[in-house]
Amino acid sequence: MSSQQTLEPLVSVCITAYNHEKYIAKAIQGALSQQCSFPYEIVIGVDISTDKTLQICKEFEKAHPQLIRVLERDHRLGMRGNYHDTINACRGKYIAMLDGDDWWREDDKLQLQADALERDTQAGMCYTFSRREKENGEYTIYPETKPTTDYKKMILSNPAENCATMARRDIIMEYYREIVPENHPEWLTDDLPMWFYVAGRMKVIFIARESAVHRILSQSGSHFVDYKKTIAFCDSLVNISLFYDKRNLKGKQHLKLVYKRENDALWLLSFKGTNREFLSRWWKDIVRDPILILNPVPYVLFLKKIFYRNFLKP
Repeated sequence: MSSQQTLEPLVSVCITAYNHEKYIAKAIQGALSQQCSFPYEIVIGVDISTDKTLQICKEFEKAHPQLIRVLERDHRLGMRGNYHDTINACRGKYIAMLDGDDWWREDDKLQLQADALERDTQAGMCYTFSRREKENGEYTIYPETKPTTDYKKMILSNPAENCATMARRDIIMEYYREIVPENHPEWLTDDLPMWFYVAGRMKVIFIARESAVHRILSQSGSHFVDYKKTIAFCDSLVNISLFYDKRNLKGKQHLKLVYKRENDALWLLSFKGTNREFLSRWWKDIVRDPILILNPVPYVLFLKKIFYRNFLKP
């Protein structure tokens, strides 16, 4: 931890938390353990929680008053409001995002990313590999495919995990002024449209380190037990990509994205949904994008669904 915390911070660590009693201490400790040659701050936005999340954060603030600021709420803001309000409170030139149930596993994460952004004034964000870790300790490395800094490829499959990314604060604030995510209630996540905005404006840097861990919980803001909620969330991710594809790439990736949206939904419905749900979704997609009638995947998935139900399902 830097000894210069009374100076203006170069980096703000933006932690958002809601009912993260079991995990928030690890998130804060990972931020406190950062070894930096520059001053940084930790800003924690705690939405109205029903557990001891706020109490734990306040204990850390009391122990590190020059480094940690805890933002208390007098009413529930929700995910989007908490993100926006906490980012507004950050003072650093750069912001490193961290959800309250994730953590950093390397103590030079901030130093590496800030140095990379300071060296290249044309770069707007920097990300690393991350680990997606299940509650039983099993994990995979993300992105699973080759990391990319090419915007067209990022739009198809975002490689930048929120907890593994740092970006310029001024560009993030432009995102809030220009895009106004509050006007897009259909977007079920707040970090993806932000990163797509930054990557569409400036260069992206990738560092081949596993700096962060994204905790995969059975039920969270991006992981669900209910397959219908999973489909809605996946649809939202593709719809965000379609928005930026139209805005920044003149729709060059439209066909690939609508194929992806349909295939992902129907693949899950081929296992979990009824025949009626499958056919209803298929028809809805074709009405929205008639070119999808040429997509061969749904035909194969439906045949598989019929075969499984009639011959293989116990």
